[in-house]
Formats: sequence, structure tokens, C-alpha cells
Amino acid sequence: MKPAFFICILPFFLFGNPSASKCAEWLNFPYCGFTFCIVNDGNILWIGTDKGLFKFDPVSKDTLPFNKNYPCSLSFSIECILKTSDGSMLIGGMRRLLRIKDTTCIVYDTGQYSLPTCLLEDSYENIWVGYFEGSGYPYHGGLSKFDGQNWTIYTSLNSGLHYNGITSLLEDSPGKILIGMQYLTGHGPGIIEYDGQSWFDLPNITPSFSNTCMIRDDKGILYVGT
Repeated sequence: MKPAFFICILPFFLFGNPSASKCAEWLNFPYCGFTFCIVNDGNILWIGTDKGLFKFDPVSKDTLPFNKNYPCSLSFSIECILKTSDGSMLIGGMRRLLRIKDTTCIVYDTGQYSLPTCLLEDSYENIWVGYFEGSGYPYHGGLSKFDGQNWTIYTSLNSGLHYNGITSLLEDSPGKILIGMQYLTGHGPGIIEYDGQSWFDLPNITPSFSNTCMIRDDKGILYVGT
């Protein structure tokens, strides 16, 4: 059986009457491969796959490979996508980080040589990039921060990170970043909080799986996917 990716659109109740609502509609994204990330951009979904970047229109169901009208290739495995405050898209995968906007493309030299796993723009428009633990390179894994001009690299050698495999990022409050780590026997996983100066371990966060995603709800409860 060929792999398939499905998108569920859940309509709102009409006039508050549950009997007037429609059933959930499942739309098939016609791609026979692996899908790693999705970003909603108005009426368009940006979809990162093992064969590059796609744009999917849920209304017309048109699927467009987004790999042509750029001076840099986007035909590689896309692990993470972030729409930034200036309307551009950050794309990470295969030891590469790119920014695309309109028909321009910037390839960043981050000083990292590992696989980007997660992206975050904080309240001050700094870009944070988490990396998978690698080996055999000058910098392998950890966390990078871009302030618009310079990159700062944080690893277990120069920061409060216990391990260089980063799997999730969340801005818990302005300037305060939660960092979820990849599980490896003897290293964690755990979640670390960084406020720009100090690093803190979050208590009672000890699942024996990688922390793949995080969100805090309106009541202040932190949810962690593993």
C-alpha cells in the first residue's frame, strides 16, 4: 500500500446548533512519500516531505512542487518550516537552512553541520534552530540563535545543555525559551529553560522518550509530545 497523508478540516458549528454541522471532511494530499512538517499560510499549506517542498491548496486540491523558481534547490528532505514575522519562510533539512521570500532565496552559513529539527522565532525576532546530534563535524548538534546579523551556537560544551540533540522549541514567555531534548540512554531527555542568561532544568519532566513537541495552554498547563 502506498503511503498517504491526510488533512482533516473540522468545520465550526453553524449558529451554535450541533445538528447543523457537517461531518469532518478528509482531503487527500496526493504524495506517495514521507511528510515531516506542515505550515498554514492563509489559504495555502506548505508541506515538507522527503522529496522537497510542496504547496497544497485545500480548496482546489492543487499540489505544486515548490522547487523551481529559486536560485537555490529545494529538492531535499524538509524537516522543519517556519513562517517568520516578515512573511518569509525558513526551511531546514539535510544540514541546510534557507530563507525564501517571493523569488529570493538566502542560504545561511550557520556554522552548524547537523540536521535542523525545529525552528522558532521569538518575540524579539531572533531565530532559534534546534539540531539533531551528529558526529564528526566541528559543531555537531545543539542550538543556534540568529539575531539578524550573527549566529551564536550553544552546545553541551558552552551552555547548560546536557545533550546536543534538540527536538523541540517553545517560547514560554518573551525571552524565555523551552528546549526539548532527544532521548539517549545516559543523557536525558528532559526540558531546559533558557532566559538569555541562565539555564534551568524543568522539574518532573523525565519521560524516557524524545520530546518531539510542546505547547502551553491558556491555563498555563504545559503539554509535551513524546
